[in-house]
Amino acid sequence: MKQIIFFLLISVNIYQVKTQGLEAYLDYGTFFVPNGKPYVEAYLSITGRSINWKNVQGNPFSNIEVTLILWKDTSIVNFSKEIIKENGINDSISKTINIIYEQRLEAEKGKYRLQLRLIDKNDSLKPMYSGTEIDIDFPNDSTSISSIMNVKSYSKTTTASKITKSGVDIIPRISNFYRTKDNIFTFYAEIYPKKNLKLDEQYLIVFYLKNHENNNALPKFKKFKKISASEVNILLSSFNISGLASGNYDFIIDVIDKNNKQLASQSYFIQRENLNLKIPFEDIQALSISSTFVENIANADTLKLIIESMRPITSSVEVEFANKIIKQGDELIMRQYLLHFWEQRNIDNPELPFSEYIKEVQKVEKSYSTMIRHGFETDRGRVYLQYGPPNTISENYHEPSAYPYEIWHYYTLNSQRNRKFIFYNSELASKEFYLLHSDAIGEVNDYQWRLHLRARDEKFKSIDDTGENANDWGSKYNEWYELPH
Repeated sequence: MKQIIFFLLISVNIYQVKTQGLEAYLDYGTFFVPNGKPYVEAYLSITGRSINWKNVQGNPFSNIEVTLILWKDTSIVNFSKEIIKENGINDSISKTINIIYEQRLEAEKGKYRLQLRLIDKNDSLKPMYSGTEIDIDFPNDSTSISSIMNVKSYSKTTTASKITKSGVDIIPRISNFYRTKDNIFTFYAEIYPKKNLKLDEQYLIVFYLKNHENNNALPKFKKFKKISASEVNILLSSFNISGLASGNYDFIIDVIDKNNKQLASQSYFIQRENLNLKIPFEDIQALSISSTFVENIANADTLKLIIESMRPITSSVEVEFANKIIKQGDELIMRQYLLHFWEQRNIDNPELPFSEYIKEVQKVEKSYSTMIRHGFETDRGRVYLQYGPPNTISENYHEPSAYPYEIWHYYTLNSQRNRKFIFYNSELASKEFYLLHSDAIGEVNDYQWRLHLRARDEKFKSIDDTGENANDWGSKYNEWYELPH
């Protein structure tokens, strides 16, 4: 029996599915058709090296069955099944080909589960499965924005097909990770003006990148577009990100009316690796720390601990730099780095945000530290420091069929709304709770979180089982997840 492995990438929607045979990446978006139904658009990339290419009259061909099923509770709402027969040209080229597959499934407003099944019919391995939860929500009385589609390439349509959108053929980029050589970020989105925008009324689209950790917008990566409202307005544009440092970012689209009121917002999470950009070490060395708050920090050990505690709000470039100076142990450089870090947050009074943050660090140390970890090193401490205190925390430490758990609910989380984090204690002997699942952008997302939570008393029955419909005696997690209190 071949083991099936399901990897959750730290991203928006992109899932890697892998067996000892096929390897594939699944992404999706939700869109709306005026005077029609909303639909889910699924994007699938199957890596060529994982395909069993069968030689037919001297040419290698794939033979992959792709099934997509849209579930609402236990009912099938929509599905598609297709066979992908791709000509690999020759054996060496076929291994470098990634097959891109795209399919649309109509559905009404609501919450669904999208299930993928892949079978390489040239192979004897068992089918592979994956799935993700989807929320389709396009209000009837207010402006909304489709999912943001990451674009690999596009061209003017000559013959309409399922990759056609508004007269343009779009090939999706099924990865939100941009390496050093990937210097162009191209995207597509649709705006659906409703009652709060009259036909032909002018409005503004603002689109920009912001740091995922500290929520700071990046002025160099910000654009504006004035547009007249129609049934559907299209936004197809790009950014040159060669000057974007390594790190995690949110790409934001805001719709603003003539009264400067935000009517709608949408976001997309991207990760950037840019080995060409580093923190300007010379600038930090040139900083004078005389008469600043960093002069009053006691010693090297305290400096190291403070810098380590800042990781929840630190970019990946800053983390790399901080690790180096901690290892070196130079007190002056550590003080200069601390001053530089907080000056980036408040140039006029860097001590103010520093003092406020240290108070929060002390809170999580008191609440979440363990025998072997500081509070900021734990999952709950990291989330608290990165996003602030949640609006509600639902605690249940004695549920009969589940590990002890907490459900944190944020009414707003940066540009996101109604986001939840589920922490659980699977070790029991310690008081540390680990992050099991979240629907927030950039966080761990596990559609089988209910099964993991119940794994104390129950084993998994199926890889495509979510546990959503289970009715364990005394259990509250489904109720509290849907209606936090």
